[in-house]
Amino acid sequence: IGKYIAEGKDKDTALVSMSADSPDLFTNGEQNKRWMVIHGRRYLIKYGYPPYYEQPFNEVLASEICRRLGFSYVTYSFLVKDNFEPVIYSSCPCFVDEHTEFVPAGFVQYAAVKNKSVSSYDHLLQCCVQLGINDPDTIKRSLTDMAVLDYIIGNTDRHYGNFGFIRDAETLEWKGPAANFDTGNSMFYDYPTSDLRKSASLMENVRCKSFASTQRKQLRKFASEAVDLHVDFSRLAGIETFYNTMLQKNPRSDDVRRNLLTKLLGQRIDDAEKIIY
Repeated sequence: IGKYIAEGKDKDTALVSMSADSPDLFTNGEQNKRWMVIHGRRYLIKYGYPPYYEQPFNEVLASEICRRLGFSYVTYSFLVKDNFEPVIYSSCPCFVDEHTEFVPAGFVQYAAVKNKSVSSYDHLLQCCVQLGINDPDTIKRSLTDMAVLDYIIGNTDRHYGNFGFIRDAETLEWKGPAANFDTGNSMFYDYPTSDLRKSASLMENVRCKSFASTQRKQLRKFASEAVDLHVDFSRLAGIETFYNTMLQKNPRSDDVRRNLLTKLLGQRIDDAEKIIY
């Protein structure tokens, strides 16, 4: 975009080579995506990644889990193109407007120099205080909800760029944590079907990019906070059926893969409850 703006008479040439896969700086990532205006509101449309194209389904699943557990979330739904050979996208409304902006946690963490003896989690909280984000209970709740959600769905891509905070773009007043979003790289979307049978390792070794090396270690860090928040796993009764039925819409999947994924979801919910309680 900078090249297009700067090159004057060669703008047409620069425009031809410009990619629109990533609409702006903070909607980057591996998935193809576009902004669309639907009935006057902006939506981000995202496509899945081969071979199974499951990311759109994972984002809708995460929305449903958050809805049931009472977590803050950006609502994802399906957008389907072509009924005969359907191409299925996820669709979510833009969660900022012309008056607000999203500030990733990756920027917030540089508000102060990190002491080696302080955990990444405590350092982020300290930076929030230094910047004037002065609602520690809300921040802790948001991060705890995120950790519970990410464990349940096996989210391997919760990095410091896809969680953070909302602030007023004009006054710079902090509004609070952003809702949960960007959960497509989860539910073992890139695992061959044969590997989904290795349920023991899939419980223990799911990697984590935020506050620990694995999802299990991270959830243990947040267990006491989750107890204090009374996370009620009984609200997820029937979620496996919801997920299985939803996956039937995916032309890239089959019965074996769908049933294995559904079983894994149930196991991870049970495991999360055991870790916390």
